[in-house]
Amino acid sequence: MHRLLLVLIIALGNFLGVVSRTFKLGSGTSAPGYFLEAYFPSLIKLLGKGYEEVIMISGTNGKTTTRALLNKIYQDQNIPIMSNYGGANIFRGIATAFIKNRTWSGDLKSKIAILEVEEATLPKLTKHIPATTLILTNIFRDQLDAYGEIDQTLAYFKTAIKQSHEPKLIINQDDYKLCNFLSDYLDYSIGFGINSTQKPKYENSAKPTKKPSKSYIARDITTKENTSFVLDLNSKHTISSKLPGVFNVYNIMAAISATYDQFGEDIFESIKNFNNVFGRGESITVGNTTYKLFLVKNPAGFEEILHYLLSQNIPNMNITMAINDNTADGKDVSWLWDVDFESFIEKQEFDQVNTSGSRGLDMLLRLEYAGAQVTEKNYIPAPDILNKTKDTGQTQYILCTYTALLEVRKNLSKHTAVQDLNDLSN
Repeated sequence: MHRLLLVLIIALGNFLGVVSRTFKLGSGTSAPGYFLEAYFPSLIKLLGKGYEEVIMISGTNGKTTTRALLNKIYQDQNIPIMSNYGGANIFRGIATAFIKNRTWSGDLKSKIAILEVEEATLPKLTKHIPATTLILTNIFRDQLDAYGEIDQTLAYFKTAIKQSHEPKLIINQDDYKLCNFLSDYLDYSIGFGINSTQKPKYENSAKPTKKPSKSYIARDITTKENTSFVLDLNSKHTISSKLPGVFNVYNIMAAISATYDQFGEDIFESIKNFNNVFGRGESITVGNTTYKLFLVKNPAGFEEILHYLLSQNIPNMNITMAINDNTADGKDVSWLWDVDFESFIEKQEFDQVNTSGSRGLDMLLRLEYAGAQVTEKNYIPAPDILNKTKDTGQTQYILCTYTALLEVRKNLSKHTAVQDLNDLSN
């Protein structure tokens, strides 16, 4: 009976995916799971049976990059994996990934699942499919209109741990509020962090009352062009990566913490050869102009990107900040006033500072208050960003919320080859 039901779910899911792509209703990364979520959410338990490993990554920032790093490490070990490649990290997108990992007869294509999971979705998922490894990257205020306060998100994490029945737990130990809230679980957890004055400013940080039983710590970090840092294990290793910024060192350390015991030093070559994923320092060239794309979604992440840009000593920067307020971005954009744009404006030299997006004028006002020399002429409607910048021959730094980033990439794709999101999120 279970096998027949499984086959029916797979057939229906694949059919809905084809319909979605055929009629251009989306990329097919969520449509099959949407039906399951709406009508039969408990059936995802059936789809989750038979896996040897289920690795879930959650947290405010770093989910996509950490998942993509893990995917690269496993693939380089010639281990087949299942993952939510398009970055669809809510219930319907993850359900779709589970459907796609089954043959028409219901057999698993891969027995290893590596998933990025949105915070509120995490307990909904672990209720049916326990995680064998749970990676928690950090906890910041993020789209309060969608996710609620930090305490609620921490409660999601604790529920997921309980429902997963003592998973391998990997935690950012530099985020003290995260560690302190989960102190009861630290005796069997693995921590990762950095030994540096470059640590991000975690919100409402308190002193740690306890640390994980085992830790991986990065030190001597440099972020000029490529990123590198030193890691002391059985011997000293210098880890190199193409990923920009200290914030990505945390993502790399999360991936190392999850895989070093299993694969050893082989993982360092995978990290070295890993390319940027969608909107995380992604570089796209049109003619003689290069566009550097960065996703921004909350004050902490925005500030880390601004710090990274300052560290590059870029003369006469051309920058556009594109802010939308669609559901996927968060309707409430008041968080822009919590970002320290003042320091960035004071220290950085500019050629052009522009804004765009449905809340581009709000962003323009915020920059004016921060001390930027801007007028309404510095607001560029989204379709015009490329037309205004493509023939300058200068690098253009585009900082975007999620849906604004999709729009920018779509416009760029009309002029040059742009990788599909599924490929970028591998």
